[in-house]
Amino acid sequence: MEWINKVCVFFKKVFSIESFQKSLPWLSFFGGIILVAIGLNLPSIEGEPIHSFGKAFCNTVGITILSSGIFSVILKTIQFSGVFKEEVSKFFKDEEAKNLFKAELTGVIQEEISEIIFNPKFLKLRNDLAQYWVLLTKELTQNKFPEISDLLLEDIKNSYLPLESGFYFKKANHTITLKLLDKEKGTIEYNKNTRFTIVAHDETTVITYPFSTTFKIAAESIFNQPKLKINDETIDYSIVKEYEEDDERICEYEAKLEGRKEYNIIKEDARSFQVNIDPLQYYKTTKILKDLSITIVIIGDIKVEFESLGTLKEIKTVLNSENTIQYEYKGILYPEQGYLLHLKLKN
Repeated sequence: MEWINKVCVFFKKVFSIESFQKSLPWLSFFGGIILVAIGLNLPSIEGEPIHSFGKAFCNTVGITILSSGIFSVILKTIQFSGVFKEEVSKFFKDEEAKNLFKAELTGVIQEEISEIIFNPKFLKLRNDLAQYWVLLTKELTQNKFPEISDLLLEDIKNSYLPLESGFYFKKANHTITLKLLDKEKGTIEYNKNTRFTIVAHDETTVITYPFSTTFKIAAESIFNQPKLKINDETIDYSIVKEYEEDDERICEYEAKLEGRKEYNIIKEDARSFQVNIDPLQYYKTTKILKDLSITIVIIGDIKVEFESLGTLKEIKTVLNSENTIQYEYKGILYPEQGYLLHLKLKN
């Protein structure tokens, strides 16, 4: 095993070279970046485990070396800054000037280190961002109400941050036309035209767009299946489930979308029912929604009471005429937030 001894002697000599020792943090830093880049660009080929192993190996080892390189650079910088501050501060006779110089230099170095640590390129490599976000948020709020802070942050993370969703909604416009058909029976016609845009994470994101209809069985409801257009083309969609719950009939649907960054949606719902049995009509968004406008057109002796559902601020009335009411919400609506219509017949 003489060759092993020769290899060990060789590496011992290399690592004892002063210039190599000084360059080691930077070699680790750039070597890690190169390995991570190779791992990210190495293709995964089915049936070729060596490719998958190579990809995983390059990513894991690269991130490890890169992290150690960053830590070493920071450590060397701190060590150097301490020596540098002490040496340069000797040029100042006044003790106050020395302290001021050290404080200014420390601030500059800390700012440079922070730019490295919090650079998005390096943040993407961290596997503890969720825990770090919790610690940062607690510090930002000065850790108020510690007995409920963990539950509060968990709800915010799960309900308000789009961690799992690959898309959101924007610029929703709801036009609802209410027409009185039979005042004695209290039957009205309810037509709703919904227009909005689905924004995907990117063109490769496969989207499952869910929607549903709900009506009371006892209200003698007559309804047509929703019509759905995407980018001005009528498309088919799947019926996921039809079932009855309590006194309601619920139909759930979904449409598959892929290949675009944005999709312009037009959905039309039409039905008739007895308003005294089924007076409450509501809308709740299933995904994050940016900006909502609602127009209600009334034909006949119908009264509408409007209420915001769970929104962070009130949905504002922007027009209230005899037959038309308009509402507007500028901002973000989160899942399960929306509005409620309470329909009544005028006396």
